[in-house]
This record gives sequence, structure tokens and C-alpha cells, in this order.
Amino acid sequence: MGHESWDYIKKKIRKPCLNVGCGKYIFENVDNLDNIEFPKYPIDIKEDFTHSKIPDNTYNSVLLLNVIEHVSSPGIFIQQSYRVLKHKGILIISAPFLTGIHRQPEDFWRFTKEGLIFLCCSFGFKLKEIEGYGVKVLTKIEEEQMWTYYRGVFIK
Repeated sequence: MGHESWDYIKKKIRKPCLNVGCGKYIFENVDNLDNIEFPKYPIDIKEDFTHSKIPDNTYNSVLLLNVIEHVSSPGIFIQQSYRVLKHKGILIISAPFLTGIHRQPEDFWRFTKEGLIFLCCSFGFKLKEIEGYGVKVLTKIEEEQMWTYYRGVFIK
């Protein structure tokens, strides 16, 4: 995750906040959850988010930062995010679109901007904002610009 991404996220977080699938990106004053422990990166909650025991309506923000592509059933992560968020809580999500495969441990999906909107709104979220970031790619089809990553903010 680039420095500009963290600056983007910091401005939007409302605490308490849950960082799902944090991997090596451990943030201070945030509950960092993953199902894999990295020795040098201590996490706060070790569990599989698809079967999370976190109570309903616990957090004001949930972060799914470049993790949804590693989940075989991404809808379950979106549904769980909605469940653990308080009323008017925010989901901050980022996902790759035009990037190479990166197994950590698996790599299942790529998401267009429209795909992220559809996925999140299918589980009750409302779109606040979405944008491309990373490297801009110009396609020959109608000279449309695409990005290597998309990130969005959705409201419960």
C-alpha cells in the first residue's frame, strides 16, 4: 500500500475501526484482524472474518484494503462488514483491477469500479465515493481511462 493510500484512508477513518485482513499493515489505534499471523507483525484479533464472533454494530469503520481479491466468497466479507458496522458506519475498500496475480495465500478476483459498487450495494451499503488510483491506463476502446486499483467509501 502506497503512502498516498494511507493518507487517503487516515482522513476517512472513524474510530473504533476494524482493519480486516491486515497482513503486515498493522495500524495503531485500530483493531487489526487476520487469520494468519506474521511473526514481526502482531495482530489484535486472529480469526477468519467469514465466521467472525465480533458483535453486531461494534465499529464505526471497517477497512478492507486489498484483501477482497484473496477471499473465495467476497460477498461474505461485505456482509460481515455490514453486520459489524454501526448505523451510518463506513466501509473503506480497495481492490486491484489491472494488476498481476499475487498469491498471499490465494488470489481469486479482480474488480472494476462498477463491480465494487455492485458488490457493496448488493449487501445494503450506499456509495459515498469511489475512485481509481495507482497507474492510469488508456485503452483503445472509446479512449477510456482505467486504473490499476479502485477504492471506495460506502455507508451503512
